[in-house]
Amino acid sequence: MPRADGLSPAWDRPVGMAQGGPVSAEGSSDVPPAAACIGAASCPVAWVWMEEAPIADEPDASMCNTLAPPRTARMEQRMRRRAAAQRAALPRLFAQLLSRCADTDRTGSDSDPTLARPSTHALTLIHSRLGAPRLPWEGPAAEEARRAGLRPEETHVSFTHDGGRMLAVAASAPRLRGIGVDLVHLERLDRAQDHGRLLRFARQFMSPEELDGFLRACAGETEEGVRVRVAAHFSLMEAASKALGTGLRLGGGFGRPGSVSKRHLGVASLHPMEFLLGPEAAARCQALGAKRAEGHWSHDGVFLSSLVLLWGDAPAETPLSAPP
Repeated sequence: MPRADGLSPAWDRPVGMAQGGPVSAEGSSDVPPAAACIGAASCPVAWVWMEEAPIADEPDASMCNTLAPPRTARMEQRMRRRAAAQRAALPRLFAQLLSRCADTDRTGSDSDPTLARPSTHALTLIHSRLGAPRLPWEGPAAEEARRAGLRPEETHVSFTHDGGRMLAVAASAPRLRGIGVDLVHLERLDRAQDHGRLLRFARQFMSPEELDGFLRACAGETEEGVRVRVAAHFSLMEAASKALGTGLRLGGGFGRPGSVSKRHLGVASLHPMEFLLGPEAAARCQALGAKRAEGHWSHDGVFLSSLVLLWGDAPAETPLSAPP
């Protein structure tokens, strides 16, 4: 199968990764072991790892919506917790972004020591019509960002939740077109998922091209190795869809009309890191001006995380306050 750099619209020409791949859980002392992949990114990435604690006024799941079935009530409760965790993470993410900009002297002048302090401004999230999270650049926070040399059109944020934990990331760099992060609680695959079920799960979301490479790569692996491999494929697919700003259309009501189909975005190789793009994903890359992808993944035996960044050849021009 030919390998080609750049973003390809065909399944038989995967995206050639300039860098990336698996990262040891001991690969970085600055991030949690499960999220060591963050430290391997080619640009500084702000991050927050936290537990999804119950919110103060959280009612019992059965009281979230008395007209809803229990499953719907639990989903409402989960969404409330996740939204609260994201709100709690925003000031820390923003403060890290400001500090990193000051450290790299993007303003062209002496660094302002006040930029490293956590922001006390009220920060919220807005979302594109496809659901991608964005920072609203207005008010005092926008002034802080301007002083730091933080450009809205180069700044991206992503969140992921699983196993009662949240991982949030943000980055700002010239030519950065998108960032996506995903977290998998491996216990979900440990329970009642033998080798045969793991392969059936892989067939549910992989394209024939991706599945063929996956089966060759996992031949002879232990059940644990197959479990980690299938989790990495799924996680990288999720993270890449977030970097595209669309999320995934998984079927069964999951996803938006404009989301990328699960079989139009896949992984050709975990090491070296290479992606496969179908027509939907390739069209989205073209719309973003993304020319290169970067992917990393890591795990500590409990959680597996992945990080994907999309890069263009020229500085971005579309402001985040007016997402496509």
